[in-house]
Amino acid sequence: MDAVALNEAPAKTWKPAQEHFTAIMAEMYGGGMWKSADGQKPLPSDAVDASKIGISLYKSVSRHESRENTHSAADWYITADNGASPGEMNR
Repeated sequence: MDAVALNEAPAKTWKPAQEHFTAIMAEMYGGGMWKSADGQKPLPSDAVDASKIGISLYKSVSRHESRENTHSAADWYITADNGASPGEMNR
């Protein structure tokens, strides 16, 4: 199983309206699906920064298919145009 965590503006702590993500990230961390840079339970700053997506229909979050799966934000990127992840397993 895999997971991706997105945050429009990654910060050090979850905003009050985002507190429910604390439990979600803890479950992802416990299941080995998502890691932080320091190996602790992920914070908003460990999520994929989605602030550049904006409202364009042609931007999306895609997986780096040619990289080793690190179970972290490093596995994902924001496409600059009409790119899309092919949905294949990480190699």
